[in-house]
Amino acid sequence: MVKKISIPNSITTLTAQVFQASDINKAPNKVYVPSGVTTIENSCFYGCGFEKLVLPSSIISTVFRTNPITSFYNGALIQKYTIPNDATQIPSFCFSQTLLGEIDIPSTVTSIDTYAFSSCVCLARVTFHSTTPPTLSASNVFNSLPTDCKIYVPSAALSTYKSATNYPSSSKYTYVGY
Repeated sequence: MVKKISIPNSITTLTAQVFQASDINKAPNKVYVPSGVTTIENSCFYGCGFEKLVLPSSIISTVFRTNPITSFYNGALIQKYTIPNDATQIPSFCFSQTLLGEIDIPSTVTSIDTYAFSSCVCLARVTFHSTTPPTLSASNVFNSLPTDCKIYVPSAALSTYKSATNYPSSSKYTYVGY
């Protein structure tokens, strides 16, 4: 079984569904994408099961701007993902229907668009680092999360997040200050 894939620096494009339905999906593994990759096509990680997916911040910024809707969409398993510090937006459907376990959102993110984390049925933890809640474009950004999902926010901003427009209900989800 494949445990680790390091994509060569000479590769610039990860083609559509390149990892879909391949043997790599049968065991936890690690995939390292170099900074030379400039394009991630539709559903590249469709249905993948990664223990760790390492993407350079340069590609995250590019993917988020050019092809966010289906890069991770529908079934990709990512135990924990940290949005890079230079990202300012998480676009519509970006992680929708993935098997994302944890997401770490830096203080640089100021907006999150529709269905970005919708139907992430394994999401157990969302961590925000900004004392100002990012703007959620609609109430469906975190639609259909598991009820045991915890939302971690800076202690000083706990009440602000709980009352922020379009954020998950504090009567249904647990907000934790850190």
